[in-house]
Order: sequence, then C-alpha cells, then structure tokens
Amino acid sequence: MQEVPLVESSFTAAFCVRTPDRNSDKLAIVFNVKETQALKLSQLINEIRELVVQKIGVNPDYLLPVSKEDIPKTSIGKIQRSQLKQRFEEGYFDVIVKQIDIAEENSNTIPPWFFKKSWHRKENINLVPSIKKGYSLIFMDEVGLGEEIQKELLRNKKRTIVVEAGECFKKVSETRYMVAPSNSEDYKALIYNITLENNIVISQIFHLWTYNNLEGKKNSSYGFKELNLDLDRGIYSLLFLIQSLNQISVPTLVINDIDLFVVSNHSQAIKEEDELAPGKATILGLIKALSNELTWLNCHHIDLPSTFNLSTIEKLLQESSAKSDREVCYRGEERFIPHLKKIDFAEEEKIKVPFKAGGFYLITGGLGGVGAE
Repeated sequence: MQEVPLVESSFTAAFCVRTPDRNSDKLAIVFNVKETQALKLSQLINEIRELVVQKIGVNPDYLLPVSKEDIPKTSIGKIQRSQLKQRFEEGYFDVIVKQIDIAEENSNTIPPWFFKKSWHRKENINLVPSIKKGYSLIFMDEVGLGEEIQKELLRNKKRTIVVEAGECFKKVSETRYMVAPSNSEDYKALIYNITLENNIVISQIFHLWTYNNLEGKKNSSYGFKELNLDLDRGIYSLLFLIQSLNQISVPTLVINDIDLFVVSNHSQAIKEEDELAPGKATILGLIKALSNELTWLNCHHIDLPSTFNLSTIEKLLQESSAKSDREVCYRGEERFIPHLKKIDFAEEEKIKVPFKAGGFYLITGGLGGVGAE
C-alpha cells in the first residue's frame, strides 16, 4: 500500500471475514486516506484493487476507507486484526460498505434499470409553417383554439372538416359533423361518410378535445365527473377514431400517412406549479403505442397553457410542419421536450414502502420472476 500516495500505510490492514451468504472467507482491507478533498473515491479504490491483484493475485471483496480511530491498535502500535474482523461481522462498517457499493456501482447495487422523465428546452428548428395536401380534420375544443387553427388553415388555402361533441352522430354540412364522444359507432359513421361516401383524403388531424376549461387535480372541483369527461373526450375518443380509420379507410386505401396532433392542457406536469388532470394524462400512453403499431399514423402530443394567443396558433402550425418531436410542452414562449434521466437512488428522497400488513395487492405481469419476488 506504500505505492499509493494518498494512503496512510501505517493505518492499513487486511483481514478475513465471513458473511452469512458464504461458507468461505472473504478478504477485507481497511485503509486511511491522507487527503479527502478533490478525491474521487471510486478511482482510488480501483487503483488499490489493481495493485493488490497485481501483487498477490487476489481480488479483495471489501476495500473500506476508514478513519484512524476505526483501526484499533495496541499500546505499541500493532493493528488488532481480530477486533477489525469482529467489528466487521457485527456490522460496524455496514454504512461504509454501502457507500462503496454505490460509488463503484457494483453487483450489490440496483442496476441502471430505472429512469424518470425529465424536460429540457429545445427550440423548434422549422419556423416556417408548410401546408400539407389533403383535408385537415379538426375536433373542435370549447374555448376557441380550434376556430383559430381553422381560420389560419383556410387562410393558407387548406381544406378543413370540423367535428364537434354532441349527443349523437349528425352531418351538419359537408364540412361540419357532430359525434357523441363516448359512442364508437359515431366515429365509424363519421369516417365512412367522409372517406368513402365523399371520397375525401384526410392528411392531418387536430384532436383538441383535451384542451378545455377543466383545471387539474389541485383544483378541488376536479372529481369523478370531470375525470370521466376527460376520459370520454380523450383516450376513448382517440381510440374510437383510430379504430374507425383503421377498419374503414385503410383497407380501401383512402388514407395514406396521416399526421395526428393531440393538443391538451393540464396533461403534463413539467414544473412544480403545473396542475395535472389525471383523465387527460392517460392519453399519452395510447399515443406512444399508436406511433409504434400503425405505420400510416404519425402521432404527436402538444401540451399548452390554458390561455392562448396568435403566437400559440403559429407555434402549433410550426409543430404540424416540423413533426420533429413527438412530445412537446409549451410554457409561455418556452418550448420543452422530454428525455430519460437515470435515477440516482442515493440522491432521491427516502419514501416509506407503502405496503400494509394484511393488505390486498394486485400485481399485473411480472410472471417472469419479478412479480413473484
């Protein structure tokens, strides 16, 4: 150990220990570090490990940096290895062992399987909206966003058909329909009438039914009624729409590469002050699945603040042109996209395991072994 400059050689000891999981001895080495500042512990441990393997041909099971007071000595300065062994087996060094496991990310720690969604700013590269051929199908919201989108599309000579929420299917005009959000048969009638009877090619869909005046979970008025309304106009509406397109239009080749833009508010919580409406958040998983399952469908989700202006309309049309990011959030003038961030459990807030004695729990999946464990 004299070859490692940062290690106090007179406060270094090797000894054998035995743990409950093994019937053979393990090699443990404790050492004291001269300097702790600007020192990366994992690098030092790797250096010591390589040196030990090189000198004696044995890979230590434990390399533990300890204080001088943790290494017992006799009155003449001889290290008492039997006491070190006893302390180790009694758990005296357990905290240090855990810290080293985390620093080395070895087999005793949780593998890097766990990630969480994080958001970072990214500007849209395509700043000039382009208009795609074919009709735009707009599921109109109740606060006026869809009307502004339609005006801008018509101004750019883009043909549109609007769909409003109603009690049942109704063809109001050649370019205006009504459907009951929770009735799957209404969507079949809608798609059949548009694509087969009128031979119209749909190239773009703006689904705005999850953009409304309903606030998120921090608002005490959000209950089961609001939840069911968001589900009917969100995940169920989108599911029925895509099923109808897939069953009616795809076999007859009336559609080809549809761009779907689902616009919501309160569906993503990217800042602490954001309110989340649970019924709207369910749509995110379906959108990801649709993007992978249907080759003819390009899905995008855009979360907006509850208030909009002309700049908002311009940004939406830019998104419909660029189609670069499948998941986007706007907060004011700032544009955010998600990425996966590795979870560092050492930095995460400790949370009590939410299991109760005598509780009844449903485990879905996990039959490969994880669920049983």
